[in-house]
Amino acid sequence: MAKIRIIDVLGEKALLLPALFHAATIANERAKYVLALLQMAVAHADSPGAEPASLRAEREACGIADPRFDRVIAGSEALGAGVYYIPDAARLLGVLTAALEAMLAAVELAPHSSAIHGRLAERTQHCVAAIPPIDGDVMSGETIAALTSGRPKAGDGLHLVVMDLHKEINRLQMEIAEDEIDGARVYGIADNDRALVRAFMIGIHRTEALKFDHPGLATTAAQTGEKLLIQNDIGETDAHILVTQISGLTATVTYTDVHAQRLQFFQRMLTASGVAWDETRSRQVNGPRRTICFILS
Repeated sequence: MAKIRIIDVLGEKALLLPALFHAATIANERAKYVLALLQMAVAHADSPGAEPASLRAEREACGIADPRFDRVIAGSEALGAGVYYIPDAARLLGVLTAALEAMLAAVELAPHSSAIHGRLAERTQHCVAAIPPIDGDVMSGETIAALTSGRPKAGDGLHLVVMDLHKEINRLQMEIAEDEIDGARVYGIADNDRALVRAFMIGIHRTEALKFDHPGLATTAAQTGEKLLIQNDIGETDAHILVTQISGLTATVTYTDVHAQRLQFFQRMLTASGVAWDETRSRQVNGPRRTICFILS
């Protein structure tokens, strides 16, 4: 997600879609995990004699790091009158709403999907707003049923929204052509631009052995209007990205880094090539960690 925020800062929306689809797929698994956890927590609270599950494998599979969620089912209690204590209930709902936001972001950016995004966003907002405030991780069985049921009394619920978002994301992924050219992920580019992607990948493959086992160099290409965009994740550092825009006979390179010294080294290395740099600027990118991103273009 840090890479997604950096690309968004650069303004290259077409390059965001593959990353957003990937994030949305993970988000769908997280949403299903939270809903299943809540259902099983209620079931255990109602019948505490049974051996509780933990859903640890499901948590790890969808990339949720906090092991405290493994104790949610075992720690849930029925308090009477249809009310339940669910450990970390408020945090679980935070994971659920964040997952919904990630899924909506992919639908929002996809071509020709503004109408369905609007409907799904409105349904999501309505369902989230209907959740009563959670005090002390206590929830009513009615609230949990409204969240998790495939047939909620209100006629709509977050479980149904998650299912419909997942269907739409699957449809969009099938609609947007994905290809592979010499190791680059390619989305909907013109046939006459394929040679440009191959040329870029020749350069990548020529020197990639020098990185040894260091991660990086994943390449994505996409089209926006008459412009071909090629993005390379130079490394796993949040802001270490190179974006090349090609329009006709003009190529524009934007390089981002968290280290100003490395950015200056990159600039010096290309001095003899005749590249004309416009500016170096810094931006603060907000997220779980605040990142100072130096941008050279």
